[in-house]
Amino acid sequence: LDPASVFIRKLFISISLKTYPKIYSEELKAGNIIGKLERIIIAILLLNNQFGVIGFVLTAKSIARFKQMENRDFAEKYLIGTLTSFLIVLTTVLILKGLL
Repeated sequence: LDPASVFIRKLFISISLKTYPKIYSEELKAGNIIGKLERIIIAILLLNNQFGVIGFVLTAKSIARFKQMENRDFAEKYLIGTLTSFLIVLTTVLILKGLL
């Protein structure tokens, strides 16, 4: 899970040098924890073939950030991070299922 967090952080750094304002360390810590929990929950759901519930997890996360979605920069960053995180966990689970 930590390599995924590091990858996503580096992705944001590479695309945000001029685009996004500086992310405060508390926001970064919270986002890191949320991302790890999200990947754990989604991995468990994928391993148990509970694909429909994944939509509820992503919806709950979006509801929590609803007001911030009015800020286009935040919304873009949120979407990039969420989709990248989901892609990482999906790829990892598919690899694990192939090995088992």
